[in-house]
Amino acid sequence: MLVPDNTNPSSSIYELLSDVNRSFDEILVGLERIQKSSWFRERQLIQTVELAVRETQAWTTFEILEVLHERVERDWTRLGQLRNRREKQQATKRSEKRTLK
Repeated sequence: MLVPDNTNPSSSIYELLSDVNRSFDEILVGLERIQKSSWFRERQLIQTVELAVRETQAWTTFEILEVLHERVERDWTRLGQLRNRREKQQATKRSEKRTLK
């Protein structure tokens, strides 16, 4: 599970994605209630609409996660480069200390 990090702007995106998915769930619950009414029990229309809503939810989630994936991948690369530089600097300092002894 992802834990929101207030220092990370993408954490608010995860919260917004959760809100979007909750909203889709509310739509699906509403469609289920409509389906149970006597007017719609025999009709496949609501089931077709439900599938369209689920498809749209999956598509929406995919597109948002795709953008987040690209962002996280760039961050991973950048942070890995920073860590590598730091490790090299620390190794150089240790080497210099040994040379001075």
